[in-house]
Amino acid sequence: MMLNHGRLRAAAASIGMLLAGGLAERTAHAAWDFVPGLDIRARGEDNPRYIPDNAPPALKKESTSSAILDASVEMATYTDRGSLIFDPEVINYQYSDKSYNDLESTDYYFTGSGRYTWEKAVAGFVARFTREHLAAAEFSSIDFNLDQQNPDTGDTGRTAFIDQYRNFYWVSPYVIFNISPRNALRFDFANYDTSYSGGDLAFRTGYKDRVLTTSLQRNVDERTQVAAVMTVEQFKADVNTNDFRTVTLKGTFTRPVNQLWTFNMGAGVLRSDYTVVDLLNRATTSATTDYVINLGFRKRSERSSMNLDLIRDVFPSSNGFAVVRREIDWAMNVQFTQRVTMDLGVRLQETKTLGNLNATSDRNYGVVTAEWDWAIKPVLFLVGGVEWLSQKYPNDIVLPGQTYATSVTFGIRYRGLSKRNPPSAR
Repeated sequence: MMLNHGRLRAAAASIGMLLAGGLAERTAHAAWDFVPGLDIRARGEDNPRYIPDNAPPALKKESTSSAILDASVEMATYTDRGSLIFDPEVINYQYSDKSYNDLESTDYYFTGSGRYTWEKAVAGFVARFTREHLAAAEFSSIDFNLDQQNPDTGDTGRTAFIDQYRNFYWVSPYVIFNISPRNALRFDFANYDTSYSGGDLAFRTGYKDRVLTTSLQRNVDERTQVAAVMTVEQFKADVNTNDFRTVTLKGTFTRPVNQLWTFNMGAGVLRSDYTVVDLLNRATTSATTDYVINLGFRKRSERSSMNLDLIRDVFPSSNGFAVVRREIDWAMNVQFTQRVTMDLGVRLQETKTLGNLNATSDRNYGVVTAEWDWAIKPVLFLVGGVEWLSQKYPNDIVLPGQTYATSVTFGIRYRGLSKRNPPSAR
């Protein structure tokens, strides 16, 4: 079940060159659209280092304030057959109290996507690079771009040595062949690479993950789509050299319920062959089986959009093991008036190591987020938000207590006008 990385990289490069060449044919007919953005906020936090409640007095929780500067620009070009979108972003955090200088950082994000359509085939890619401080990297947040797929970043929630950065690379090229009016064959390749600036310390390890997915999709009728999916994955941790090789077989089903709502579900089984290394450098080789399942609802209307997902899936993790994650996600965009909009989101996670190989890394995590903006002008907004999170390691020996943290932000945002709305990444 080992993946042939050389052939996969060559195939990914070929798809990227083919897509770039197809888009280059029509560049003269498609002008670039630049949409700048600038977000300046003041933030108050009651537990900026995410210290558990029962930590020693020397590590007591404190409150502090900070300023956030978020600058971005969306660059996009479109043709009748395709699109190319890039979105670089820089976020700077500055704290008012010098004792929190270790939390100051400048984080970099770069997202890109492209798509080109032929008569009987489609090729595209989605890519992401992030370099972010652990205070931002180790806690998953709600993404309110509800039509955009985001990669799982393998976060652990550990912040014992918080003055580090995480580098995360993700690229996923894909190609779709339309076999007939109702049937399509799709190939996806995903490449993950995670590393830490301070070395692989503090309950974390860098890792590499390679995923190849083959999907046979069929439109049963004008409203219903089903698919048979096979995924081959290899996850390898840097420090403890743990190695997980997993094959998953899955079926999916998607159908609109009415004009506003769509239902989707998927279920499958997996087998994972693994080699794990203990603290005495002893290797154990074995295998385990498990299952994955997801249920989801989507609502799309003129003034509101909503995603609701119940998920049980297997992900790579920076604790050095593949993990089973039970998750509930709810996110909603609401436009109350022409000037006032709000985003609401809830995420609950229960994470356990696949095969129960490392119970000390079992994690319970929850986050609630609310964001609102009021349009002063079409390009200028007053913005505010509140986020509350909770985390617990029920089997941890060192710091098993509950962690709570709350942050409140308020500021102003500028966002330029786009010539046209970009399509979804996939």
